[in-house]
Amino acid sequence: MREGGVELARRWVAALVMVAPEDREQLVAEIESRIVALYALPPTPPPEANDTPDPALIAPKPTPKPTPKPARKKNTNT
Repeated sequence: MREGGVELARRWVAALVMVAPEDREQLVAEIESRIVALYALPPTPPPEANDTPDPALIAPKPTPKPTPKPARKKNTNT
Protein backbone atom coordinates (compact mmCIF):
# COMPACT_ATOMS: atom_id res chain seq x y z
CA MET A 1 0.00 0.00 0.00
CA ARG A 2 1.08 3.53 -0.63
CA GLU A 3 1.91 5.90 2.18
CA GLY A 4 -1.29 6.64 4.09
CA GLY A 5 -2.97 3.56 2.64
CA VAL A 6 -3.25 1.83 5.99
CA GLU A 7 -4.89 4.91 7.51
CA LEU A 8 -7.29 5.16 4.58
CA ALA A 9 -8.23 1.48 4.94
CA ARG A 10 -8.82 1.99 8.67
CA ARG A 11 -11.14 4.91 7.94
CA TRP A 12 -13.12 2.87 5.37
CA VAL A 13 -13.59 -0.02 7.81
CA ALA A 14 -14.59 2.37 10.60
CA ALA A 15 -17.17 3.99 8.33
CA LEU A 16 -18.56 0.61 7.21
CA VAL A 17 -18.90 -0.53 10.82
CA MET A 18 -21.28 2.41 11.37
CA VAL A 19 -23.58 1.11 8.59
CA ALA A 20 -26.24 -1.42 9.55
CA PRO A 21 -24.99 -4.94 8.67
CA GLU A 22 -27.94 -5.62 6.37
CA ASP A 23 -27.13 -2.46 4.35
CA ARG A 24 -23.34 -2.86 4.01
CA GLU A 25 -23.26 -5.07 0.91
CA GLN A 26 -25.55 -2.74 -1.04
CA LEU A 27 -23.60 0.34 0.07
CA VAL A 28 -20.28 -1.20 -0.94
CA ALA A 29 -21.74 -2.23 -4.33
CA GLU A 30 -23.03 1.32 -4.93
CA ILE A 31 -19.73 2.94 -3.97
CA GLU A 32 -17.80 0.44 -6.08
CA SER A 33 -19.94 1.06 -9.18
CA ARG A 34 -19.59 4.82 -8.74
CA ILE A 35 -15.79 4.54 -8.50
CA VAL A 36 -15.69 2.36 -11.61
CA ALA A 37 -17.90 4.82 -13.51
CA LEU A 38 -15.62 7.72 -12.56
CA TYR A 39 -12.19 6.15 -12.90
CA ALA A 40 -12.37 3.11 -15.18
CA LEU A 41 -10.42 3.17 -18.43
CA PRO A 42 -12.52 3.44 -21.57
CA PRO A 43 -13.23 0.04 -23.11
CA THR A 44 -11.11 -0.97 -26.07
CA PRO A 45 -12.93 -2.38 -29.06
CA PRO A 46 -12.51 -6.08 -29.67
CA PRO A 47 -10.11 -6.95 -32.51
CA GLU A 48 -12.92 -7.99 -34.88
CA ALA A 49 -14.58 -4.56 -34.50
CA ASN A 50 -11.41 -2.85 -35.70
CA ASP A 51 -11.79 -2.49 -39.47
CA THR A 52 -8.13 -1.62 -40.04
CA PRO A 53 -6.43 -4.73 -41.43
CA ASP A 54 -3.18 -5.95 -39.98
CA PRO A 55 -0.40 -4.84 -42.37
CA ALA A 56 1.08 -8.35 -42.25
CA LEU A 57 -2.15 -9.73 -43.72
CA ILE A 58 -2.24 -7.38 -46.71
CA ALA A 59 -0.73 -8.86 -49.87
CA PRO A 60 1.84 -6.55 -51.47
CA LYS A 61 0.72 -4.87 -54.68
CA PRO A 62 2.50 -6.24 -57.75
CA THR A 63 5.03 -3.88 -59.30
CA PRO A 64 3.84 -2.89 -62.78
CA LYS A 65 6.14 -3.95 -65.61
CA PRO A 66 7.54 -1.07 -67.65
CA THR A 67 6.00 -0.68 -71.08
CA PRO A 68 8.53 -1.40 -73.81
CA LYS A 69 9.65 1.54 -75.95
CA PRO A 70 8.90 1.24 -79.65
CA ALA A 71 11.79 -0.05 -81.72
CA ARG A 72 13.89 2.65 -83.28
CA LYS A 73 13.77 2.79 -87.06
CA LYS A 74 17.04 2.28 -88.88
CA ASN A 75 18.31 5.16 -90.89
CA THR A 76 18.37 4.01 -94.50
CA ASN A 77 19.53 7.32 -96.04
CA THR A 78 23.27 6.54 -95.94
